[in-house]
Amino acid sequence: MKLKYFYKTENNKLIKGTGYEIPDGFTEYDKDNPPQDFLDLQNQELFEKAKQEKISEINKIAQEKIVSGFISSALGSKHLYQSEPTDQINLLGVVQTAQLTNENQLFKCSHDNGQTWEYKEHTPEQITQVLKDGKDIKIAILEKANQLKQQVKQATTIDEVNSISWKGE
Repeated sequence: MKLKYFYKTENNKLIKGTGYEIPDGFTEYDKDNPPQDFLDLQNQELFEKAKQEKISEINKIAQEKIVSGFISSALGSKHLYQSEPTDQINLLGVVQTAQLTNENQLFKCSHDNGQTWEYKEHTPEQITQVLKDGKDIKIAILEKANQLKQQVKQATTIDEVNSISWKGE
């Protein structure tokens, strides 16, 4: 008995199989010379998969950039601030406390690009500026990610999808 290759389309999706008998609703094809509708659907699925993978890649890069820290000059010179989700929540809490009490607050930052970290005193205005700087950077990252994802959605070929990348940073 010879192994047979068969397929059908369902909801514009290609369903393939192999076996010694062809199930009801399936069409047999020559694996070395599949019919054009089979190839078209297969290519469309590869294209959609490439788009999904590119969007996932963009989301991953954006997330990595968001949590990799940010620079603020609120203290008068550039300092690196951490930006993992817990750091973002802590910053919000410190800003809120500073604004409610109008008192200076300690917050962790680095003057040497993350080599050493220390808690430095920030005025309410300075810590609010740190929050604003972090928000501005996060928004810029999210806007760039959205722009790239729109390019992916508008792409018409796999080569176009593959040419889209996060450049410049």
